[in-house]
Amino acid sequence: MTVDEQIKAAYTNKVEKNLEKAVRIVALQAYTNIVINTPVGNPDLWQSPAPEGYVGGRARANWNIDINTVDLSVSDSTEEPDTSKALGVTARYKMSDTIYISNNLPYIQRLNDGWSSQAPANFVDASIMIGSRQAKQIIKRDVQ
Repeated sequence: MTVDEQIKAAYTNKVEKNLEKAVRIVALQAYTNIVINTPVGNPDLWQSPAPEGYVGGRARANWNIDINTVDLSVSDSTEEPDTSKALGVTARYKMSDTIYISNNLPYIQRLNDGWSSQAPANFVDASIMIGSRQAKQIIKRDVQ
């Protein structure tokens, strides 16, 4: 390998590592914002009474993040997702990968369409946009 080829390979490697880091940060920020902005059912705001034993938080608890596959799991949990899983997933990201953020509850689309008075319509898209802006600030700060 010539010196020019070595320099080009080193530069390419550095650019790929920086891009991977940027994608990891964007994905983590987007995931975190989506979870935080997902409304948690509040029966006090409903027109009809809540079912007996109702506990809110299932929509928020069912956000998944994975690489190269959509996590189709659904949980009865009402606990917030463990952010360490998201950290672990994003840490494994490589340039040839795709990160999927998903929620497979049957009513998640209705929530995103504005069904809940606790979150605006399209809160998922807004969370991703905010996460992208936050990530840009983090990346900018890390580079300087």
